[in-house]
Amino acid sequence: RAARMSPQATDRIARAGAVLRAWPRSALGFWRRSLRLRVVTAIVVLSALVVGSVGWMVMRQITDGLVQSRVDASVAEARTETATARERLGSAGGNDFDPDTQLRLLVENLVARGEVKGFDVVVLGPVGDGSTTGGVRTTPAVVTASVPPSLRKSVEGGANGLAWTFTRIRYSDTSTRHTDQPGVAVGSTVVLPSDGGTYALYYLFPMGEELQTLLLLRRVLLTAGALLLVLVAGVAALVTRQVITPVRLARRVAERIA
Repeated sequence: RAARMSPQATDRIARAGAVLRAWPRSALGFWRRSLRLRVVTAIVVLSALVVGSVGWMVMRQITDGLVQSRVDASVAEARTETATARERLGSAGGNDFDPDTQLRLLVENLVARGEVKGFDVVVLGPVGDGSTTGGVRTTPAVVTASVPPSLRKSVEGGANGLAWTFTRIRYSDTSTRHTDQPGVAVGSTVVLPSDGGTYALYYLFPMGEELQTLLLLRRVLLTAGALLLVLVAGVAALVTRQVITPVRLARRVAERIA
């Protein structure tokens, strides 16, 4: 058997429903009557559009500048490292070491230099001329999938010079100081004198610092924009009050005289 509501509860629910139904009409009426509210709202909305547009343009320009600077520095560093590796291999000769030892020394040297200069290394080879990948050597914990397939196709397909692209550097053990992060991948090739094979060198330059800078900049811009809008709203409210109050007084005086 359903419980019956008391008359007092029914009356309270009815009054609450009436208030909720009347609220939109009251708000609309207040909006129409209050010139100050309409003026302040219009000024704040227009200011928000201007501040948002300027902030977006500033953020876009700074982002493009940081990214382009990182790409240029990464490509230059990879070019230098590749030239150094080729010079070392050329001076070693083809009879000084067996292929495994020569490759191991090459990778160890690149990994050591990467730890100092802040990049990771992936070495694949031999590649090219229809050969299949003979092995993979990387900086510890770096996953080979960090090298995009498009970059591998370009480098291992026999492209001359350097090739680069954006990537996400992945690590097999994220519990250490390494965490997956965006980066720039630059690829090139060297020839191992001991076996004459071509090996692909991939340099992975993390962009974690640039990402943190952009996040900090975005927070600063959002905070500054919000404070600016609050200031604009306060100034607009003050100015409209100073303008509207004399008009209202003059209207009341005119109504009394009439």
